[in-house]
Amino acid sequence: MNILTKLFRPAKKAKVLVINCEKLETRVALVNKGKLEEYQIERKGEEHLTGSVFLGKITHLENSLQAAFVDIGSDKNAFLHYKDMLPATYDMIEKIKSDNHGRQGKRNQQGGSFTRRFAELEKKRRNSRIRVEDIPKLFAPGSEILVQVTKGPIGTKGPRVSTNISIPGRYLVLLPFSDHIGLSKKIEEPSERNRLRKIMNELEIPDGMGCICRTIGEDRKDIFFKRDLDMLVELWQRVEDIQKNPKAPCVVYEEPNLILRTLRDFLTEEIDEIVVDDENAYSYIRDFLAKVAGTQMVGKVSLYKKPTPVFESYGIEKQIYEIFQREIGLPSGGYICIDETEALISIDVNTGSSRGK
Repeated sequence: MNILTKLFRPAKKAKVLVINCEKLETRVALVNKGKLEEYQIERKGEEHLTGSVFLGKITHLENSLQAAFVDIGSDKNAFLHYKDMLPATYDMIEKIKSDNHGRQGKRNQQGGSFTRRFAELEKKRRNSRIRVEDIPKLFAPGSEILVQVTKGPIGTKGPRVSTNISIPGRYLVLLPFSDHIGLSKKIEEPSERNRLRKIMNELEIPDGMGCICRTIGEDRKDIFFKRDLDMLVELWQRVEDIQKNPKAPCVVYEEPNLILRTLRDFLTEEIDEIVVDDENAYSYIRDFLAKVAGTQMVGKVSLYKKPTPVFESYGIEKQIYEIFQREIGLPSGGYICIDETEALISIDVNTGSSRGK
């Protein structure tokens, strides 16, 4: 390759989101300057447990573990620690308001007897100074409880759940049973924080609900927050329709598919390009971004049509293979060995051929 070719060759994209859609699975990789940073895979028909909300039934309490076991309809009962039954403190956000009084706009109150019942229970739970010791008195075996999966099942252990429910959107997080209004502390610029406080106070959040502004909302116009709130409220209204005749255990809200979760959680202004190898997914992504992120982000989406598989073209397959090897070489000449057991993952660091410091 001559010097002119090197000089005028197009610059390599810094951050690229690569989406591979197959008949049996969908894979997503985040590549930063050619190096794999994030990798997720979802198989067709796979249940989206983490983030989903269930109406469960407490099977029994284990005071020695300070935990309740909840039947949510899975193979294994879910594990609910007593501390996860206490109201969340939201340490990572700055509280703007903690009640609905004084908001400029309001929507209708939550509908459905099921939703109102749990909203009243949640409000009572948050307003009262309950302690861990009070949990066994408040939640007897056989009682119904609304929980959200925070961690999926691992090995012989069932999923972990919490009663602090939140539904994430692109820029906002909806709190269906809390009137807490907050702002992420990761947004540091004072003028931007003031602007976002004003936007949050002007949002027409339904009575009895709350919202948290996500870090990704920084520098976004108010119209994006309004659209996101409308989508979240519409989503929760569909959840309420499901809850009209509840019978525990049952799912009342299921996390979206991998593509939508990726666009919601990983897509920021730092992403230079989104590459997808499926036409249907390509159209779906463009339509979604047009609604929530604007035309500039839509312009970053490209359809991959080359005969070489997209993950091979971007050097991802080789990196995935290396990740799952037991022994991994280090640039210094040393290497590490990774062994997984039920109790822990051990990482052994060896000097190998390294003779440096």
